[in-house]
Amino acid sequence: MPGMAPILQVENLKTHFASREGVVKAVDGVSFAIGAGETLCVVGESGSGKSITARSIMGILQKPGRIAAGQILFRKKDGAVVDLAALAPKGPEFRAIRGSEIAMVFQEPMSALSPVHTIGSQIAESAEIHMGLSRRAAMDRAAEVLDRVGFPNARQRLDAYAFQLSGGMRQRVAIAMALTCEPSLLIADEPTTALDVTTQAVILDLLADLSDTLDMALLFITHDLGVVAQIADSVVVMYLGEVAERGPADTLFAAPRHPYTRGLMRCIPEVGRAGTMETIPGIVPHPLNRPAGCPFNTRCPEAIAGLCDVAEPPLTSFAGDGAVACHLYGEYARGRAVHG
Repeated sequence: MPGMAPILQVENLKTHFASREGVVKAVDGVSFAIGAGETLCVVGESGSGKSITARSIMGILQKPGRIAAGQILFRKKDGAVVDLAALAPKGPEFRAIRGSEIAMVFQEPMSALSPVHTIGSQIAESAEIHMGLSRRAAMDRAAEVLDRVGFPNARQRLDAYAFQLSGGMRQRVAIAMALTCEPSLLIADEPTTALDVTTQAVILDLLADLSDTLDMALLFITHDLGVVAQIADSVVVMYLGEVAERGPADTLFAAPRHPYTRGLMRCIPEVGRAGTMETIPGIVPHPLNRPAGCPFNTRCPEAIAGLCDVAEPPLTSFAGDGAVACHLYGEYARGRAVHG
């Protein structure tokens, strides 16, 4: 709704892990916002900080991880805005929000589902805790949400166990569990990676439909720009814990600005294109061995010697059209335009 505050606003988030070798800056100054009914995709290679960003929002960081700086402003259903970064992850206020107003679906559903409890009892437990329902009403709610996500014969299969289900059905159960209390924000961390292509398409369509039907904000974590093209309203491209580029999906796909984003685009397989699929040379550096200057300069085909390997580019914004952290669009570009 125009003029309404976003459901989630992340401001300069920094998540660090202390180690014997030094401090690993897994997330280092990330900012973005997402509104009701919007799908925002966070994309990047392994090691870019996508999942740590999601876990920071959910308050489920593993030790020694901690939020070192920044804000995670979440607008609750009652309209109150709370800074999740300032709450104790295991405190009562965060526990009341997690699972009720914010929920998460993981890459491997078996990591979220108990192998020794029925799927009905696991979904019902959330309804009992967060909605205050009786056991019978909670089981009715479990059947209802299973049916909503297209789980066949939902009521008759409440007594099934996760190991009796296919990967696609387990993921539907995980999504149903996340949707039990109709959260304002659903975080999906690589939820289709372990699934076959056909099932992946079904799950993507399901999530997009649920976001639209429930007016729910969907934060989708992925490394696959092909997936992003199907579902995203806006995109955040991360590299080595930082935002390389962000903006509306249509704009980003039509005219990607950052060399890293363009490299990711070239990696998308195209029907009818013969030959070897392109790749980005090299690998994401370890956070303890961050290169000087722009974090992408060691792999960038457009790197400018004496600039990109010395100074880190600021995030340059474009009016209503996203932002990019690249010297090709900052002071260097303006100076080049002035001096010809």
